[in-house]
Amino acid sequence: MRRLALSLPAIAMAVSAAPGGRAQSKELRIAIPKLIDIFVAALNEANELIRTDPKKAATLYLEESKEKYSADEIVGIIAEPGTVFATVPRGTLKFSAFMHKVAFTHKVGLLDQKSASWKDFFFPVMHGVAGD
Repeated sequence: MRRLALSLPAIAMAVSAAPGGRAQSKELRIAIPKLIDIFVAALNEANELIRTDPKKAATLYLEESKEKYSADEIVGIIAEPGTVFATVPRGTLKFSAFMHKVAFTHKVGLLDQKSASWKDFFFPVMHGVAGD
């Protein structure tokens, strides 16, 4: 599934963005909702592999990236305390409130409205998860 998602040219616009996030253009979500769903499913699949078999995940990562690290070094990074691989939004509403406060205080226009929910800035594909 991951190879399918990454082989499609349109997915390049979404690869660097948070899953389901507004950084993925609204136009992209409207034009190819099934592709976004496939992409999020592939991320979930990858996160599950990282959780259940970090050595295999590290090996696959190194095969794709061609980076000059050992699998054990990547496993060490994965195992660092506080490191989480997930598509579930965490802490985004707190961050939004901070950005709103900065925008209001410094008049920089980051967020002109305070968000009522983290779902205000994530596409519907993410609304079924217990994010915050």
